[in-house]
Amino acid sequence: MAIKRYKRFFGLALICLVAVVTGVAVGKIFVDQNAPAAVVTGTAADYKDSESDIVALYNKAQGGESVESFSAVELFEIAEYKLSKQNHYRLMTGDVDTNTFGIVVNQYQQTERLFRDGVSVVNKLSPSDGGVAPDVCAQTIYNSNTGKIKINLKGSFDNRDKKRIETLKATFKEEDFKYYTNQEYVEAFSCEPSELLPYVISSLTCGQGEYDKTAKKNADGTYSFEIKISGNHLAAAGIYYSKEIDYSAGVANFVAWDSLVMNVTIDKNFNFLSIAYLEKYVMKHKTTGAKPVVTNKFVDKFFYGEDVPTLEEVLNGSSY
Repeated sequence: MAIKRYKRFFGLALICLVAVVTGVAVGKIFVDQNAPAAVVTGTAADYKDSESDIVALYNKAQGGESVESFSAVELFEIAEYKLSKQNHYRLMTGDVDTNTFGIVVNQYQQTERLFRDGVSVVNKLSPSDGGVAPDVCAQTIYNSNTGKIKINLKGSFDNRDKKRIETLKATFKEEDFKYYTNQEYVEAFSCEPSELLPYVISSLTCGQGEYDKTAKKNADGTYSFEIKISGNHLAAAGIYYSKEIDYSAGVANFVAWDSLVMNVTIDKNFNFLSIAYLEKYVMKHKTTGAKPVVTNKFVDKFFYGEDVPTLEEVLNGSSY
Protein backbone atom coordinates (compact mmCIF):
# COMPACT_ATOMS: atom_id res chain seq x y z
CA MET A 1 0.00 0.00 0.00
CA ALA A 2 2.86 2.41 0.83
CA ILE A 3 4.39 1.84 -2.63
CA LYS A 4 1.06 2.48 -4.36
CA ARG A 5 0.49 5.73 -2.43
CA TYR A 6 4.04 6.85 -3.19
CA LYS A 7 3.47 6.37 -6.92
CA ARG A 8 0.19 8.27 -6.81
CA PHE A 9 1.59 11.27 -4.96
CA PHE A 10 4.66 11.22 -7.18
CA GLY A 11 2.25 11.45 -10.12
CA LEU A 12 0.71 14.62 -8.69
CA ALA A 13 4.19 16.01 -8.03
CA LEU A 14 4.82 15.86 -11.77
CA ILE A 15 2.55 18.89 -12.18
CA CYS A 16 4.63 21.84 -13.39
CA LEU A 17 3.70 25.51 -13.54
CA VAL A 18 3.30 27.83 -16.52
CA ALA A 19 2.20 31.51 -16.41
CA VAL A 20 -0.86 33.09 -18.07
CA VAL A 21 -1.98 36.75 -18.07
CA THR A 22 -4.58 39.22 -16.64
CA GLY A 23 -7.76 38.56 -14.68
CA VAL A 24 -11.49 38.60 -15.44
CA ALA A 25 -14.48 38.81 -13.13
CA VAL A 26 -17.15 36.15 -13.79
CA GLY A 27 -20.24 37.11 -11.82
CA LYS A 28 -19.05 37.49 -8.22
CA ILE A 29 -16.05 35.23 -8.76
CA PHE A 30 -12.69 36.61 -9.90
CA VAL A 31 -10.70 34.32 -12.13
CA ASP A 32 -7.01 35.20 -11.83
CA GLN A 33 -5.41 34.70 -15.22
CA ASN A 34 -2.04 35.60 -13.70
CA ALA A 35 -2.22 32.49 -11.56
CA PRO A 36 0.08 29.65 -12.68
CA ALA A 37 -1.56 27.04 -14.86
CA ALA A 38 -0.91 23.41 -14.01
CA VAL A 39 0.32 21.07 -16.73
CA VAL A 40 -0.22 17.44 -15.78
CA THR A 41 1.89 14.60 -17.11
CA GLY A 42 0.89 10.96 -17.51
CA THR A 43 -2.60 9.64 -18.20
CA ALA A 44 -5.90 9.43 -16.34
CA ALA A 45 -4.92 6.04 -14.91
CA ASP A 46 -2.13 7.69 -12.90
CA TYR A 47 -4.66 9.70 -10.88
CA LYS A 48 -7.31 7.06 -10.22
CA ASP A 49 -7.70 4.86 -7.18
CA SER A 50 -6.79 1.23 -7.89
CA GLU A 51 -9.46 -0.93 -9.45
CA SER A 52 -9.16 -3.38 -6.54
CA ASP A 53 -9.98 -0.60 -4.08
CA ILE A 54 -12.99 0.49 -6.17
CA VAL A 55 -14.23 -3.10 -6.52
CA ALA A 56 -13.95 -3.47 -2.74
CA LEU A 57 -16.17 -0.39 -2.31
CA TYR A 58 -18.61 -1.75 -4.90
CA ASN A 59 -18.78 -5.11 -3.12
CA LYS A 60 -19.54 -3.36 0.19
CA ALA A 61 -22.35 -1.45 -1.51
CA GLN A 62 -23.73 -4.63 -3.08
CA GLY A 63 -23.43 -6.38 0.26
CA GLY A 64 -25.96 -4.10 1.91
CA GLU A 65 -23.95 -1.13 3.18
CA SER A 66 -26.13 1.98 3.25
CA VAL A 67 -25.55 4.95 0.92
CA GLU A 68 -24.92 7.14 4.00
CA SER A 69 -21.95 4.98 5.05
CA PHE A 70 -19.83 6.18 2.11
CA SER A 71 -18.23 9.55 1.35
CA ALA A 72 -19.08 11.55 -1.78
CA VAL A 73 -15.87 10.42 -3.49
CA GLU A 74 -16.55 6.76 -2.68
CA LEU A 75 -20.15 7.04 -3.88
CA PHE A 76 -18.97 8.58 -7.14
CA GLU A 77 -16.48 5.76 -7.69
CA ILE A 78 -19.09 3.10 -6.94
CA ALA A 79 -21.63 4.67 -9.31
CA GLU A 80 -19.02 5.11 -12.03
CA TYR A 81 -18.01 1.46 -11.72
CA LYS A 82 -21.66 0.38 -12.01
CA LEU A 83 -22.08 2.65 -15.03
CA SER A 84 -19.23 0.92 -16.84
CA LYS A 85 -20.92 -2.46 -16.44
CA GLN A 86 -24.33 -1.66 -17.94
CA ASN A 87 -25.89 -0.20 -21.05
CA HIS A 88 -26.82 3.42 -20.47
CA TYR A 89 -27.60 6.73 -22.13
CA ARG A 90 -26.63 10.21 -20.96
CA LEU A 91 -27.95 13.53 -22.14
CA MET A 92 -26.00 16.60 -21.06
CA THR A 93 -27.47 20.03 -21.81
CA GLY A 94 -26.51 23.52 -20.73
CA ASP A 95 -24.85 26.81 -21.52
CA VAL A 96 -21.33 27.98 -22.28
CA ASP A 97 -20.59 31.62 -21.35
CA THR A 98 -17.38 33.02 -22.86
CA ASN A 99 -16.20 36.27 -21.24
CA THR A 100 -13.68 38.24 -23.31
CA PHE A 101 -12.80 41.70 -21.93
CA GLY A 102 -16.18 41.86 -20.20
CA ILE A 103 -18.15 40.88 -23.31
CA VAL A 104 -20.05 37.64 -22.66
CA VAL A 105 -21.15 35.35 -25.48
CA ASN A 106 -23.63 32.62 -24.59
CA GLN A 107 -23.85 29.35 -26.50
CA TYR A 108 -26.10 26.32 -25.95
CA GLN A 109 -24.46 22.89 -25.88
CA GLN A 110 -25.87 19.39 -25.98
CA THR A 111 -23.87 16.20 -25.58
CA GLU A 112 -25.43 12.76 -25.81
CA ARG A 113 -23.48 9.66 -24.88
CA LEU A 114 -24.68 6.13 -25.53
CA PHE A 115 -22.98 2.98 -24.26
CA ARG A 116 -24.61 -0.17 -25.61
CA ASP A 117 -23.23 -3.68 -26.07
CA GLY A 118 -19.62 -2.54 -26.02
CA VAL A 119 -20.11 0.39 -28.42
CA SER A 120 -19.78 4.00 -27.25
CA VAL A 121 -21.19 6.92 -29.28
CA VAL A 122 -20.74 10.57 -28.30
CA ASN A 123 -22.46 13.42 -30.16
CA LYS A 124 -21.26 16.87 -29.03
CA LEU A 125 -23.43 19.61 -30.55
CA SER A 126 -23.16 23.36 -29.97
CA PRO A 127 -24.49 25.58 -32.77
CA SER A 128 -22.99 29.07 -32.98
CA ASP A 129 -25.08 32.23 -32.93
CA GLY A 130 -22.71 33.69 -35.52
CA GLY A 131 -20.43 35.41 -33.02
CA VAL A 132 -16.86 34.59 -31.98
CA ALA A 133 -17.78 31.11 -30.75
CA PRO A 134 -17.59 28.50 -33.53
CA ASP A 135 -19.97 25.67 -34.28
CA VAL A 136 -19.15 22.44 -32.46
CA CYS A 137 -20.61 19.43 -34.29
CA ALA A 138 -18.58 16.34 -33.41
CA GLN A 139 -19.09 12.60 -33.14
CA THR A 140 -16.82 10.03 -31.47
CA ILE A 141 -17.40 6.29 -31.92
CA TYR A 142 -15.56 3.57 -30.02
CA ASN A 143 -16.32 -0.10 -30.63
CA SER A 144 -14.61 -2.11 -27.89
CA ASN A 145 -15.59 -5.35 -29.67
CA THR A 146 -13.42 -4.51 -32.70
CA GLY A 147 -11.09 -1.84 -31.27
CA LYS A 148 -12.25 0.69 -33.89
CA ILE A 149 -12.01 4.35 -32.82
CA LYS A 150 -13.05 7.24 -35.06
CA ILE A 151 -13.80 10.96 -34.61
CA ASN A 152 -15.61 13.39 -36.89
CA LEU A 153 -15.38 17.14 -36.16
CA LYS A 154 -17.13 18.21 -39.38
CA GLY A 155 -20.76 17.27 -38.83
CA SER A 156 -23.63 19.39 -40.13
CA PHE A 157 -26.70 20.38 -38.09
CA ASP A 158 -30.06 19.06 -39.28
CA ASN A 159 -32.09 21.66 -37.40
CA ARG A 160 -29.93 24.58 -36.32
CA ASP A 161 -33.04 26.80 -36.20
CA LYS A 162 -34.18 24.81 -33.15
CA LYS A 163 -31.18 25.27 -30.88
CA ARG A 164 -32.97 25.34 -27.54
CA ILE A 165 -34.43 21.86 -27.64
CA GLU A 166 -33.02 18.58 -26.41
CA THR A 167 -33.58 16.89 -29.77
CA LEU A 168 -30.81 18.71 -31.64
CA LYS A 169 -29.56 16.39 -34.40
CA ALA A 170 -26.67 16.32 -36.87
CA THR A 171 -25.33 14.31 -39.81
CA PHE A 172 -21.76 12.99 -40.05
CA LYS A 173 -20.19 11.93 -43.36
CA GLU A 174 -18.00 8.84 -43.38
CA GLU A 175 -15.22 10.57 -45.34
CA ASP A 176 -14.82 13.16 -42.56
CA PHE A 177 -13.93 10.65 -39.84
CA LYS A 178 -10.37 10.38 -38.56
CA TYR A 179 -9.38 6.91 -37.34
CA TYR A 180 -7.22 6.22 -34.28
CA THR A 181 -5.42 3.23 -32.89
CA ASN A 182 -5.77 2.79 -29.13
CA GLN A 183 -2.21 4.08 -28.63
CA GLU A 184 -2.83 7.14 -30.83
CA TYR A 185 -5.99 7.94 -28.88
CA VAL A 186 -4.23 7.67 -25.50
CA GLU A 187 -1.39 9.88 -26.76
CA ALA A 188 -3.87 12.49 -28.03
CA PHE A 189 -6.30 12.53 -25.09
CA SER A 190 -4.35 11.09 -22.10
CA CYS A 191 -6.98 8.43 -21.44
CA GLU A 192 -8.44 5.20 -22.75
CA PRO A 193 -11.32 5.51 -25.24
CA SER A 194 -13.50 3.65 -22.74
CA GLU A 195 -13.63 6.61 -20.32
CA LEU A 196 -17.27 7.48 -19.59
CA LEU A 197 -17.18 10.67 -17.49
CA PRO A 198 -15.27 13.94 -17.99
CA TYR A 199 -13.36 14.04 -14.69
CA VAL A 200 -11.16 11.65 -12.73
CA ILE A 201 -12.72 11.55 -9.28
CA SER A 202 -10.50 9.82 -6.74
CA SER A 203 -8.95 10.23 -3.30
CA LEU A 204 -6.01 11.93 -5.03
CA THR A 205 -7.84 14.43 -7.26
CA CYS A 206 -10.19 15.25 -4.37
CA GLY A 207 -7.29 15.56 -1.95
CA GLN A 208 -8.35 19.08 -0.96
CA GLY A 209 -11.20 17.47 0.98
CA GLU A 210 -13.92 19.75 -0.39
CA TYR A 211 -16.62 17.12 -0.69
CA ASP A 212 -19.52 15.85 1.40
CA LYS A 213 -18.51 13.19 3.89
CA THR A 214 -21.98 11.64 3.67
CA ALA A 215 -24.83 11.94 1.15
CA LYS A 216 -28.09 13.74 1.91
CA LYS A 217 -31.25 11.65 1.55
CA ASN A 218 -33.94 13.43 -0.45
CA ALA A 219 -37.71 13.25 0.03
CA ASP A 220 -38.09 11.04 -3.06
CA GLY A 221 -35.66 8.43 -1.73
CA THR A 222 -32.71 9.53 -3.87
CA TYR A 223 -29.40 10.79 -2.47
CA SER A 224 -27.38 13.92 -3.29
CA PHE A 225 -23.82 15.04 -2.60
CA GLU A 226 -21.39 17.76 -3.68
CA ILE A 227 -17.77 17.65 -4.82
CA LYS A 228 -15.58 20.75 -5.32
CA ILE A 229 -12.11 20.78 -6.91
CA SER A 230 -9.76 23.61 -7.88
CA GLY A 231 -6.14 24.40 -8.68
CA ASN A 232 -3.63 21.64 -9.34
CA HIS A 233 -6.04 18.96 -8.15
CA LEU A 234 -8.51 20.04 -10.84
CA ALA A 235 -5.75 19.94 -13.45
CA ALA A 236 -5.30 16.27 -12.54
CA ALA A 237 -9.05 15.56 -12.42
CA GLY A 238 -9.54 17.19 -15.83
CA ILE A 239 -6.47 15.67 -17.47
CA TYR A 240 -8.36 14.28 -20.48
CA TYR A 241 -11.37 16.59 -20.45
CA SER A 242 -9.05 19.55 -21.08
CA LYS A 243 -7.68 17.70 -24.14
CA GLU A 244 -11.24 17.14 -25.39
CA ILE A 245 -12.03 20.84 -24.95
CA ASP A 246 -8.85 21.80 -26.77
CA TYR A 247 -9.51 19.34 -29.59
CA SER A 248 -13.03 20.56 -30.36
CA ALA A 249 -12.67 24.29 -29.56
CA GLY A 250 -11.49 25.27 -33.03
CA VAL A 251 -10.38 28.91 -32.74
CA ALA A 252 -9.00 28.71 -29.20
CA ASN A 253 -6.70 26.60 -27.05
CA PHE A 254 -7.29 25.43 -23.50
CA VAL A 255 -5.01 27.24 -21.02
CA ALA A 256 -5.90 26.59 -17.38
CA TRP A 257 -8.53 25.29 -15.00
CA ASP A 258 -10.05 27.52 -12.33
CA SER A 259 -12.77 25.64 -10.48
CA LEU A 260 -15.32 22.83 -10.59
CA VAL A 261 -18.46 22.20 -8.54
CA MET A 262 -20.44 18.99 -9.07
CA ASN A 263 -23.82 18.26 -7.51
CA VAL A 264 -24.58 14.57 -7.93
CA THR A 265 -27.80 12.62 -7.41
CA ILE A 266 -27.89 8.81 -7.22
CA ASP A 267 -30.61 6.28 -6.44
CA LYS A 268 -30.66 3.82 -3.53
CA ASN A 269 -28.92 1.25 -5.74
CA PHE A 270 -25.90 3.52 -6.34
CA ASN A 271 -26.83 4.43 -9.93
CA PHE A 272 -26.18 7.93 -11.23
CA LEU A 273 -29.38 9.87 -11.90
CA SER A 274 -27.94 13.31 -12.61
CA ILE A 275 -24.79 15.40 -12.31
CA ALA A 276 -24.90 19.22 -12.39
CA TYR A 277 -21.56 20.80 -13.36
CA LEU A 278 -20.33 24.35 -12.81
CA GLU A 279 -16.94 24.64 -14.56
CA LYS A 280 -14.60 27.60 -15.05
CA TYR A 281 -11.45 27.65 -17.16
CA VAL A 282 -9.33 29.94 -19.33
CA MET A 283 -8.86 29.66 -23.11
CA LYS A 284 -6.56 31.51 -25.53
CA HIS A 285 -7.74 32.68 -28.96
CA LYS A 286 -5.34 31.39 -31.62
CA THR A 287 -5.25 34.57 -33.73
CA THR A 288 -6.02 37.47 -31.39
CA GLY A 289 -4.25 36.13 -28.32
CA ALA A 290 -7.24 37.10 -26.15
CA LYS A 291 -7.76 34.91 -23.08
CA PRO A 292 -11.47 34.53 -22.41
CA VAL A 293 -12.79 32.95 -19.24
CA VAL A 294 -15.31 30.19 -19.97
CA THR A 295 -18.09 29.27 -17.55
CA ASN A 296 -20.02 26.09 -18.28
CA LYS A 297 -23.29 25.17 -16.59
CA PHE A 298 -24.34 21.67 -17.60
CA VAL A 299 -26.77 19.06 -16.31
CA ASP A 300 -26.08 15.42 -17.16
CA LYS A 301 -29.09 13.06 -16.95
CA PHE A 302 -28.70 9.27 -16.94
CA PHE A 303 -31.04 6.65 -18.41
CA TYR A 304 -31.08 2.85 -18.08
CA GLY A 305 -33.01 -0.22 -19.20
CA GLU A 306 -35.87 0.47 -21.61
CA ASP A 307 -34.97 4.17 -21.69
CA VAL A 308 -31.68 3.45 -23.48
CA PRO A 309 -32.02 4.17 -27.24
CA THR A 310 -30.68 1.88 -29.93
CA LEU A 311 -27.31 2.49 -31.59
CA GLU A 312 -29.05 3.43 -34.83
CA GLU A 313 -31.03 6.18 -33.09
CA VAL A 314 -27.86 7.90 -31.84
CA LEU A 315 -25.41 7.13 -34.68
CA ASN A 316 -27.37 9.34 -37.11
CA GLY A 317 -26.38 7.20 -40.07
CA SER A 318 -22.74 6.55 -39.07
CA SER A 319 -21.31 3.05 -38.99
CA TYR A 320 -19.49 1.43 -36.09
